Amino acid sequence: PGCGATAAFRSPASVMVVCQYCQSVIAKDAESVKDLGKISQVIEDFSPIQIGTSGKFESRQFTVVGRIQLRYERGVWNEWYLYFDDGEPGWLSDSGGRYLVTLPQGPCASAPALDSLAPLHTWEHAGRGWVATDIREAKCTGGQGELPFRVGDGWIARVADFRAEGDFLTLDFSESSPPQLYQGRFLVDSELPLQNLRAVDEIVGTANTYKGKVQALECPSCGGALSFRMGLATHVVCGSCQASVDCTSDQSIVLKAADRLAGFERNGAFRLGDKGALQGREYEVIGFMQRGVPGAPMHEHWMEYLLLSGESLLWLVCAEEKWRIYQPSTLWPSMTPMLKGVNLGGQIYDFNEAYRAQVVHAVGAFNWRVHVGDECNVTEYWRGNNSLSLEDDACEASCSVGSPVSWRELSAAFGLAKGTPKTSPSQGSAHSGVTWDQGLKKRGALPSWASSLFLGFTFLMWVSGQTSLGRALGVSTFVLTLLWLPYPWMSDSPDDDI
Repeated sequence: PGCGATAAFRSPASVMVVCQYCQSVIAKDAESVKDLGKISQVIEDFSPIQIGTSGKFESRQFTVVGRIQLRYERGVWNEWYLYFDDGEPGWLSDSGGRYLVTLPQGPCASAPALDSLAPLHTWEHAGRGWVATDIREAKCTGGQGELPFRVGDGWIARVADFRAEGDFLTLDFSESSPPQLYQGRFLVDSELPLQNLRAVDEIVGTANTYKGKVQALECPSCGGALSFRMGLATHVVCGSCQASVDCTSDQSIVLKAADRLAGFERNGAFRLGDKGALQGREYEVIGFMQRGVPGAPMHEHWMEYLLLSGESLLWLVCAEEKWRIYQPSTLWPSMTPMLKGVNLGGQIYDFNEAYRAQVVHAVGAFNWRVHVGDECNVTEYWRGNNSLSLEDDACEASCSVGSPVSWRELSAAFGLAKGTPKTSPSQGSAHSGVTWDQGLKKRGALPSWASSLFLGFTFLMWVSGQTSLGRALGVSTFVLTLLWLPYPWMSDSPDDDI
C-alpha cells in the first residue's frame, strides 16, 4: 500500500513485513493487508548476516527473513528472525564472532517477576539452575523484512536472559503475561554453517550508515577525525578530547565528554591500528582502556586492549607486568558446592580474588558504550596458569577465560622491539602502557649494598659486647623499615618495569 512494490510473506508465522523500498509496515489480517505506517530503517553494522542468509541448526535448514534492531543504554543489537524449512520460526543474534539461536517454547507460567531479577541470581527451571546474565529494557529503532509480531518505532522489549553451561534461555515480558520463553545455545561459525553472507568490502563500506547515506565521521565535540575502523564498532572514545561518541544513529552524538588526556595513547604498549597474528588469526587493535580499583594509586592500574579479527573480539590484558589473552566463554560456569570455586566444562577453577574495577581512561572503538568512571564487580578464578573472570554490574554479567602470553610472543606477533619499551622510559613501559612516574614507588630508596652494610655494622656491635642481641636486632629492624617505606619523592626506575 505504501509504494506499490511487492512484499511477500514467506513464513506462515509472520504477521507483518517491512517494505524494503518505502519502509511501510504491512500487517497481514486474514485475507487482507493493512498499511500501519512506517518504521525507521535499520542502521547497517559489522554483522555479515542479511535477509536471505541461510544456515543449519541441529540438522534443520533455516533462512533469515526479518530483523529488528534494538537500542538499550549501552548500545544496539540485532535480532534476526528465522524461518525453518519445517515451517517453525526461530531467532538468531550475533556478537563478537559468536552466534545465538533460540527457539520459541511458549508461555512460561513459573517465570519470576522481571523486577525481582538481577545479574547472577539463580532461577530453577525444568530441573536446572539458570543464572541471570542480562536484564534490560530496549527500544525498537528499526525493522526489516518479515516479523512474527507487530512492532514499530518506540516498541519496548523487556527481556531477561539466563545461562546454564552451554544453554541459553530468554524470558520475554514485552507483550504477554506470563512471559514467552525462548531457549537455545551459543555456537561458533563452524557449528552454524552460514551461506549468502555480506562480503567484507560491503560490510566496511556500509557499516554505521543508512542505505544510500554516508555519514561524516568526525567528533561532534572537538571536530577531530573518528575515521579509525568506524564500521566495526558502535561506540568510539575520541583520542583527542576523550568524548564518548555514539555512532549508531544517523548522526554522531556526544554522550559524555571528559577532560583532554594528552599522551594517554602515546604511552600505551600498542597503538590503535596495530596489527598482529594471534592464535592463527590476524587481529587489529581497535581500542584500549585503563582500569583500576576505585581509589587505588596509579601504579596498581592495568591496561586492556580490544582486538578485532573479522567479527571475533579478544582482549589483551596487562596487569602487574604480566600479559594475558581473554575471550568470551561460550559456556557458563557452575558453582562447586563443596569448594570455593567454579566448574567450567568439567574443569575446576579455584577462587583467587574479588574486587571492583573502574574505567580510568579509554581511547578508540568499542562494541558497547564505554564511559570513564564505569564500574563493575570482578571475581577471578584460576586453574594452573589459566584464569576465568566473572564481571557483573546492575544489568549484566559476563564470563571470559584467559591464558598467559609473553611479551616476547606479542612483540614478535606485532613486529615490535623485543623486551624494550615502545616509547621512551620517561613516557611509559611497553609492558603496561602506564607511565612509571605517575605513582609512588613500592620499594624504598635503600640500595641492597647499604642494607648489607647496616646489618653488618649491627652484627659487629653485638659480637663486640657493646649492646645486647635483642636490642641490636630491634634497632636494625626499625631503621630498615623506615628506609624501606615509599615516599612521594621516590619515583620508580624505568628499569624496574623492563
